[in-house]
Amino acid sequence: FELRLLRQGFQSAKRKGTVQTVVMTGDAGVGKASIVEEFVSGLSSDRVIVVRANCTIDTKDRPFGPVTDMLEELLGVENSGDIRALKHQVEQRIEKLLHAYDENERTYILHTVALLFNIKYPRNKVGSLEGEHRRARIFLSLRRLLGAASKAGTAVLVVNDIQHSDNSSMEFLAEVVRERRKRPILLALTAGAAEELSHKGGGTKL
Repeated sequence: FELRLLRQGFQSAKRKGTVQTVVMTGDAGVGKASIVEEFVSGLSSDRVIVVRANCTIDTKDRPFGPVTDMLEELLGVENSGDIRALKHQVEQRIEKLLHAYDENERTYILHTVALLFNIKYPRNKVGSLEGEHRRARIFLSLRRLLGAASKAGTAVLVVNDIQHSDNSSMEFLAEVVRERRKRPILLALTAGAAEELSHKGGGTKL
């Protein structure tokens, strides 16, 4: 049944060009992640972009943790600890993926990714913002990255154990779900049965 829901959600996202969400809940060890992986393995690699994040009990204390994990896959970079190499990879990927944007906007997006990856720039345009302005700019950059990726095909965002996600990641995913622009994206989420997919502090729900 769950596998069928995932396939239906994917086909709907692909056909309508809209964001679809499938949430699978259940106790730990019942095989939710395995079902998602079975679904992903059955997808054609042609015009499909799959990115994953696995949340743990420690993820709540890591702002944008799951989003950062998905960004690594989306950009095709590996954070091996060599910041100089990572910086070079990110700059190349941003330039290639976002060539349709002007240089100023690409710089904002680059600085957003740099902030999340702990890459230092002397004058980070996003890092210099405060409070709601910084949050809004980060969300805009992330939406544009997702939008650029989904132009190449249907994007499948897999987040396992999302009940352990941090508030910022939950708020961003909720914004993706609410966004009215046409984008072929499937959110495939797993969560513990006792969780409500909300954070008591922010009340964010998907």
